[in-house]
Amino acid sequence: VAVAGSIGDTDWAALAGAGLRARLLRAPCPAGWSFSAPSRACIACFPSQYVLEPNDAVACQDCPLGAACNGSSLVPRIPGSTWVREGQALRIAQCPIGYIVVRDEGRPIADDCALCTPGKYQSRRASVVAAPGEPPPLWSTSASSAALLCLDCPDGYQCPGGAVVVPADIEIYPLISSDTGAQRAATEPCRRKLSLCGAFPITSAVAFRLIDHRPAAAAVLSYEVYSGNGGLLNGTAALADNNTVAVLASGGTVSASSEGNVNVSVSTVHMVRFRLVDLGVHILAIYLDGKQVPNSPFLFAITRTECKTGSGR
Repeated sequence: VAVAGSIGDTDWAALAGAGLRARLLRAPCPAGWSFSAPSRACIACFPSQYVLEPNDAVACQDCPLGAACNGSSLVPRIPGSTWVREGQALRIAQCPIGYIVVRDEGRPIADDCALCTPGKYQSRRASVVAAPGEPPPLWSTSASSAALLCLDCPDGYQCPGGAVVVPADIEIYPLISSDTGAQRAATEPCRRKLSLCGAFPITSAVAFRLIDHRPAAAAVLSYEVYSGNGGLLNGTAALADNNTVAVLASGGTVSASSEGNVNVSVSTVHMVRFRLVDLGVHILAIYLDGKQVPNSPFLFAITRTECKTGSGR
């Protein structure tokens, strides 16, 4: 391109006459823009696309499902997810606990974090690559198959999704009889349906402690007992004498070591108590407003009382 004219004190016409030539160089397209060869111009990316830095060699990238884009940047939709640079694209590398990495090497647009659905959970952080000595990485090529990497909710708990595992709304504890005849609640509730939950000497009452964790609960708790000889016994659970208990959100009652924990709520305590003189295994069903609670029914046993030497009984 010949340059002629005069600017300031420079005699451009004389320089041009002396053979000066200038070549105009175009700067690379800025971030958020892509170079179009046919038009020889920079074209702005759509809001659903991105280009991270100035260049002429990269077309606008489609924004992946797990991110939000504005043409020149990519922001993860899931807080705590990690994305890594691979060439001119950002790819999902890790998802927070409760999610599964979704990544198909041939489809960057599908990169995402899939949340474990209600009834499932996952307690490990999901990643594409596992560190040495760690379990296999948690990632899948599609959201539908990612669900297979989530775990089933444990018996006696409820899982609203993600990494959350909390006690069942109604927990049932058998009362254990001591040698003196006193009864205390077992340390673990009955969790699995049709599992043996407590054994009671024939000389003592059958007793279960029901803890209702629902806030502001106002409902009827009732029970039915199906004895081994075909008999049926039913009734309504009564409020316990000490009818409230402070519990931790993670499960378990408040103790001296957990005092000051802010995740504490107050639950209502009911009692089921009856006598049964039929030896063997029987069935106990617990109902909430006429509907059986999820982990019911349970089994319990009536056992013989062993006579102690020298006791006379």
